[in-house]
Amino acid sequence: MCGETYSINQTYRQKQLRENHQITTLNSDCSGKHIGVVATCLHKGYGLIDYNTKEHPIQRDTLEVVSEVCDIDKEKIILGVDGCSVPVFGMPLYNMALGYARLVTGCGLNDEYKKLPKGCIIQWWPILKWWQVLMVFVQNL
Repeated sequence: MCGETYSINQTYRQKQLRENHQITTLNSDCSGKHIGVVATCLHKGYGLIDYNTKEHPIQRDTLEVVSEVCDIDKEKIILGVDGCSVPVFGMPLYNMALGYARLVTGCGLNDEYKKLPKGCIIQWWPILKWWQVLMVFVQNL
């Protein structure tokens, strides 16, 4: 699924290179995304086979959340596939920016999402990827 990458932390990357670390897909910078998806599938009772396909229930749930948070009809969201085989969402910049603003501020989110523990979104901001943030929302559907 994912590629093999050295650490984005320059100090640790130099150590990996100096010590000839064997790099595997577990070193991928998106392994956390996959773990989040797998954990959410387990939480919701979904199977794990093909969780990375657009037909899987977790992907359909995620599309619903993206549509709602970004205030765009899901039929207008363009589905693509990222470098590690999971669906990604294309939409006008306005809707993407609106979604990020809502995730950060909480303004404009429905009451169900506002019930999430305070700060659970903000604490992920430095490593923000749609998957990592959206899994919090999808788990609470």
